[in-house]
Amino acid sequence: DAGRDEFDIAATGQTIEIDLAIRGNINGQPVLVLGEVKSNLTASEVERFIRETDRIKASVSESESPQPEIRVIFFGYRAKREARELVKAKGAYIVFTHGKIL
Repeated sequence: DAGRDEFDIAATGQTIEIDLAIRGNINGQPVLVLGEVKSNLTASEVERFIRETDRIKASVSESESPQPEIRVIFFGYRAKREARELVKAKGAYIVFTHGKIL
């Protein structure tokens, strides 16, 4: 299952909309990939999306069994150096429009 999705955060009553959510299984284990699409990715956008995915992770871990492994990915045309470094530090990935993956 893949596409835009909304996640209700019970603790805050907030709804977070995600550009791309992919649910599937790898070796029989549930996986949820959360993706953000930006033409020019900045460090502040990375920080914001990582905070949102952290809230989603906490909410999903309370509501789904078995708990899926959650992976974070960014799609974009460009990313500033600070953004690329932050993505790597957070254990996420970037896929650029020209096919390069970090």
